[in-house]
Amino acid sequence: MLWGLPIAAYLFFGGLSGGLFAMSALLQLAYGSQFMRSVRTGAAVSVLSLAAGTACLLFEVGVPWKAINLIESFQNVATSWMARGAWILVVCGIIFSAFLLVALVPWPRVGGGRFARRRMARTLNVLGILGIIASVLLMLYTGFLLNDGNGTSAWSTPLVPLLFLASSVDCGIALLVVIVRVKDRPGAHATRLSEVMPRALFASLTVEGTLLAMFVAQSVTTVPSAVWRSPETPVEAIMLAALCVTVASLFAALVLCATRLAASRRFAPSPVAEACSLLGGLALRVFVLFFGLSCAFAASML
Repeated sequence: MLWGLPIAAYLFFGGLSGGLFAMSALLQLAYGSQFMRSVRTGAAVSVLSLAAGTACLLFEVGVPWKAINLIESFQNVATSWMARGAWILVVCGIIFSAFLLVALVPWPRVGGGRFARRRMARTLNVLGILGIIASVLLMLYTGFLLNDGNGTSAWSTPLVPLLFLASSVDCGIALLVVIVRVKDRPGAHATRLSEVMPRALFASLTVEGTLLAMFVAQSVTTVPSAVWRSPETPVEAIMLAALCVTVASLFAALVLCATRLAASRRFAPSPVAEACSLLGGLALRVFVLFFGLSCAFAASML
């Protein structure tokens, strides 16, 4: 099995899409139309991220018709996470797009008065709840896909889907913080939101860092020691570089978030912490992917 950087990009964009949509839908469920501009932007970016991830997957597969065969084959769904993932992508694409279309309707101009607006709000709530469920499946699936990968046992741990879930939530919160800051600058009516989001980002970073430490600690004791030595192949060099970038990015984001919270600078103008979170999410996928490939290569040389 030869997977490259396009698969790492697919894992990142797929997780980012799920995390951002879930956070945007939660924002709409909690605040209604108060932050509708941010909700619309978050949903739109989620759809674009899902499309970008799907394009990376099709590019790596090489033959787009193979993906269609996965969708058409019900038998593969019971045995392959690749087939299940194809269905998850389709379902997420439909729900995310429907949510975005409803959210794009200018609420004050909806005909039928207050009843019509309430009906549209209920429709958006239902789509949001369905989308959150689909988003969780999408975020977990990107990890189960590696669990299902042949050729290496390095991915055969429940820590991989949990790590990807935590990272996807982290990236979704980070990007939504930026979107809210640009689209809906919080005022007096959004004081609580300005307190919750940075705390949520800090908590998600802490969980992601803990799971990453557990994954690395587990891997040190279960994989060939040659994987952690001086890099002898490009795969090992990319893996070690990605791990360094992941650790540095998550540590920097944690420190910046802690400093911001300690100083009560809830929506500080600098987006460095959010940028570090997103960079760490991308580097994490590269590390986990190439770590498994390195282990498979080292095992084949024994």
